[in-house]
Amino acid sequence: MRLLKTRKTEAGNFVVKLFTDEQLRGLPYAILSHTWGPDEATLQNINEPSVSSSMGYKKIEQCCSVARKMGYEYVWIDTCCIDKTSSAELSEAINSMFAWYQEAKAAFIRLQEEILRISEDHSLFAWKSSDTRAGLLAPSPAAFLDSHDIVPCETFDTFSSPLIISGRGIHLDLCFIGLEQVGLGLAVLQCKKLGGEATSVAVFVRDTSLAFKLERFKRVYCDDFRHLDLKRYHTHQYRMTRMCIESGRITRFKSPRGSKEYNNLAPPHIYPDPKMTQSIDWGSPRVEVYLWLLLTRTNLAAALNAVSNGQTPLSWAAENGLENYVNLLLERGATTEVDDKVIDTPLALASKNGHTAIVKLLLDKGASARAAGSSGKAPLVHGSYAGHEDIVRMLIDKGADVNAKGRHGDTPLIHAARGSNWSIANILIEKGIDINTKDHGYGKEID
Repeated sequence: MRLLKTRKTEAGNFVVKLFTDEQLRGLPYAILSHTWGPDEATLQNINEPSVSSSMGYKKIEQCCSVARKMGYEYVWIDTCCIDKTSSAELSEAINSMFAWYQEAKAAFIRLQEEILRISEDHSLFAWKSSDTRAGLLAPSPAAFLDSHDIVPCETFDTFSSPLIISGRGIHLDLCFIGLEQVGLGLAVLQCKKLGGEATSVAVFVRDTSLAFKLERFKRVYCDDFRHLDLKRYHTHQYRMTRMCIESGRITRFKSPRGSKEYNNLAPPHIYPDPKMTQSIDWGSPRVEVYLWLLLTRTNLAAALNAVSNGQTPLSWAAENGLENYVNLLLERGATTEVDDKVIDTPLALASKNGHTAIVKLLLDKGASARAAGSSGKAPLVHGSYAGHEDIVRMLIDKGADVNAKGRHGDTPLIHAARGSNWSIANILIEKGIDINTKDHGYGKEID
């Protein structure tokens, strides 16, 4: 039986040594179980210069590195420990294979995972393949064909949390950058191209949750990775996050914009459009892209509650009845209260437009039923004029003042009458509204 020494000679050569059965007794060694690729290093050519750049040679180096760090001096790898030109030796190896596996002290079945257990080498994630099912780990050695010059580096500080491999995927700290496609972004790896001092390798990933919590991702556009210049981004445009990049076999994802996989589309530009970093155009068909980029920012709390073109993200979602976005924004830290002297509150806008589920959601999150907006009208006024009975009842139950007066002395009852909403007028009267209120703006009196 031949075994490969895990440490090279001073000249940088591998040594494959032949052992007798007697010499093998009690000798600890590891064994590599793997799938053969097209360019494996063999017993005959393992030390030839032309082989050292092949994926098969790199696999042997990685295996020896893992075995050496685990304390093994020798490892058995079938590609280079069997003389396949000898039919007798090949036959003996086939017949002895089971015994060799049984006597080995360790078997490396998933070599990339074994490497990650002892070294967080992100260059293992810098690969290209048309196979989209692999997750963060390469599906085969051939995927590293364009990665021979990728080396580890320290691009940014992490949370000091260890890399963990689980049944779901790989959990690690990475810098994330949102791109101009909802759910899509770049995960910046701690590796770079040799000689590319100002760049970092980044792979495309997408958020697999509809809530965009930036926790669970899947790698996409697996046939590509980018050399990224972080200096072309503002510091608030990327953030460090603890993420799980899922293994392909278990990922389930429904795109919020349809059933097409991202891999069927061309990847977007990786550097930011200055227009997308300015004020939000709420009437734009790309408003959801604005929100996605906002959710990926470092200064999230300030961005979520900033007024842009007369609205906050939450007031826009509440006004337009987008319950999923209201939920999402509230979960991420959007406040239900804004400066009501500047804009109408989200609750007022939802009440005006009859979005009952959103009104309930906002009230449950603590929104004030008495806050008047920039128009001076409280949510109850809007609901009364528009004729939304369920909303009126909810607002009153949550403490809305049925006698609250607007700027012109107008009350919810006056607005219910203007809208000919007599059932709501009756509700307000039942709740004790002053029916003798005078509308100073229009000189009318409710009798």
